[in-house]
Amino acid sequence: LDTAIRAAQLIRDSHPQIRLLMVGTGAKEQELRDLADSLGASNVVFFGRQPYESMPKYYTAADVLLIHLKDIPLFETAIPSKTQVSLASGRPILLAIRGDAATIIEQANCGITAPPENPRAMAEAMIKLLNTPLEEREAMGRRGRQFYDDHMCLEKGATTLESLLYQASLGH
Repeated sequence: LDTAIRAAQLIRDSHPQIRLLMVGTGAKEQELRDLADSLGASNVVFFGRQPYESMPKYYTAADVLLIHLKDIPLFETAIPSKTQVSLASGRPILLAIRGDAATIIEQANCGITAPPENPRAMAEAMIKLLNTPLEEREAMGRRGRQFYDDHMCLEKGATTLESLLYQASLGH
């Protein structure tokens, strides 16, 4: 998340309408708040811990959802659970992860990707999304939701798992 804070600081003055809203808490929350303060990233707003049941309102209120992981080989095959939640929310996604998660966003055509741990590239992606017409951003969100419904919802997952277990039981 320090990458996102650094990206926000890079565009603070040139694009003041872009704000990074951070919802939640964690072991590094104070460190991240201190970083934002030390960089003068006044366009980063911390909401702290919120009740789980209130999270959907934050997702649907966002113009874009950010998913970012460190740039390590392990994460190239990881699909963070936040990916499914973000797709299901119907909002455009800015994803900064290499590998499988980026492939999903590209296949679904529901957002844009940027290299992880690269504040300048993330800032450029933020600006690109800002300059994307509202109608296209809304279409990105709809395509993400459709991809989730077609490939990732619980019903699809259960059916796929059932099929795989059946095939395995036959020795295929």
